[in-house]
Order: sequence, then structure tokens, then C-alpha cells
Amino acid sequence: MTALSDAIDHDLRLAILQLLSDQVGYQANSRVLHSGVQALRFRVSLDKVITEIDWLAEQRLVESEDIGSGVILAIATQRGRDAAAGLIAVRGVAQPDPLAKKG
Repeated sequence: MTALSDAIDHDLRLAILQLLSDQVGYQANSRVLHSGVQALRFRVSLDKVITEIDWLAEQRLVESEDIGSGVILAIATQRGRDAAAGLIAVRGVAQPDPLAKKG
């Protein structure tokens, strides 16, 4: 991996956590998350989003469940919501920009 691809992965993981944190119940399926990260200008495949959900689950930042037809449900844990808000630092997840305005 290059430094650039690592940085993109870190940003993608943060984006997924932030998208989940903004949802009612802190959950969304992999297809919705894929659409969300594409809207944020990430050019990644659905498989890449699922790979990152798996990585986030290994770090206890999300819980995930296969709900069939290749769709994964991701639910942000409290730890994941804390990382999305920049309250904790997690190696492999970008820190949010403190100057970025939400909404």
C-alpha cells in the first residue's frame, strides 16, 4: 500500500462512521453506505465498502450482520460514534477536520 492509498482508506473509514452516526439507530446497509460515500466523491466499489465494514467491525467500531443477497447491515458502536466525532483516535481511521462544518 502507498501512503496515498492508506490515507484514502483512513478517510473512507471515517466517512462510513460519520454516515452511520447521522442515521436513525446509527445503522445503514452496505448499499446505502456505498451510495453515501459515492456522494462524498469516493470512487470505490461496493466490495470495498464491505471490506471496510469488516475492518471497522474487527476494531469494534461497528457491528455487522449479513442480511442476505450480499448486503451487510452496519451499526455504529459507541466507540465508532466517538471516533466519528473525533472524541477518540483509532489507528487506521482519519480524524475529522475540526474546522469542517456539519450539515
